[in-house]
Amino acid sequence: MQQNDKKLAAQMRGVRAANSVLNGISKISHYQSYHAYRRSLKWAIRYVILAFVIGCIGVIPNVARTYGQLTTLSLIMMITYFFWYYWIMAKSKQMRQDARDAMLMTAMNGIVSDAWRIYDGIYDRPGFPDRNVPGQESLEIVFAQDHSYLRNIYWILKHRPASLPPKPEDIINLKRYLVGLQNLSNEVTQYVAYGSMTDQIARYLATQGIELTPLPKKYVTKPSRWDYAAATGKLKNALWGYPHHFAAYQMVVNEDQVEQDTVDNFKANVKVKKRQRKIAKLQNDN
Repeated sequence: MQQNDKKLAAQMRGVRAANSVLNGISKISHYQSYHAYRRSLKWAIRYVILAFVIGCIGVIPNVARTYGQLTTLSLIMMITYFFWYYWIMAKSKQMRQDARDAMLMTAMNGIVSDAWRIYDGIYDRPGFPDRNVPGQESLEIVFAQDHSYLRNIYWILKHRPASLPPKPEDIINLKRYLVGLQNLSNEVTQYVAYGSMTDQIARYLATQGIELTPLPKKYVTKPSRWDYAAATGKLKNALWGYPHHFAAYQMVVNEDQVEQDTVDNFKANVKVKKRQRKIAKLQNDN
């Protein structure tokens, strides 16, 4: 009996060790959250800015004669930046795919929106079943989609419709998603959604019936300047118009209000279609 217990304990230690190794490999090769991805990009951008500054200083004649290695250092830093950026993009591939799959699943449930995306969050906490305290798993709602610089610039120049602030139908779909997420919560796990936004967007969502609870600063995930500019459709928001204050909020909605919003939106769409038919009829008569 004791030998079996020892054998079982050894097997469990082996399983835990294997899981630890696999989790370590997963963390190295994949981002566990959108927050971690954005943080890596932020440091990479700071690094390349530093390389650029060093290069500019290195070409100053007086400095170049004394510290001629600065330009070489700047070049090496630029090269390593490109490798670093490539690694970040490769590492984020699975995260992006998971986000696309999540939006596809919501679309299959009738929730379609281009104004926000779903990623794994970091606002988690372990549960304590012996104390009847459920664990918490979070999802981060991102309102400014992550794209390349060239794509963002192209969308801005082509005057692509802005996704910020979200349109009424996007708000309704967001509420429906939040209700569905809230209904998944049980005694073991509580599911929560949160997002980072400006004060203006926070006030707008609050007026639309979404209850916002401020979270600590460590949960804030700022979008890039160009992602934010593309989302708002304004080039200036990538430069002097970029807001420096973002705050993280947990989002909760009332299920009854979502049903009423759906009815109101349906009635509004019916009125618009009737008005369009009347205008078309008048044009045909003329």
